[in-house]
Amino acid sequence: MQQQVRAEEVTIHQVEKEHEVKVQEAEIQRRERELTATVLKPAEPSGSASRPCGSEKQRLIIEAEGMRRPFARRRSGSGNHLQEGEAEAKA
Repeated sequence: MQQQVRAEEVTIHQVEKEHEVKVQEAEIQRRERELTATVLKPAEPSGSASRPCGSEKQRLIIEAEGMRRPFARRRSGSGNHLQEGEAEAKA
C-alpha cells in the first residue's frame, strides 16, 4: 500500500513539473511577442512615419521660412555682399 502511494506521489510530481514547463514556455512566447511589438516593430522604419503629415509639414515650412528671413534681410543691405565675399576669397 505504501509503495502505491509513493508511486502516485511521483506521478503527481511529474505531472506538476510538466505543467510548470508548459506554463514557462507559454510565458516565454508571450514575452517574445510583447518584445516584438514594443521594441522591434517601432524600430522598423515605416514609409509614412518618416514623412511629415499635413500639420507637421506645415510647421516645418513655417519654421524654415522663419529661419530664412534674417538671411534675406542681410542680403538686402547693399546688394554687393556676394561680390565682396568673392573678392575677399580671392585675396
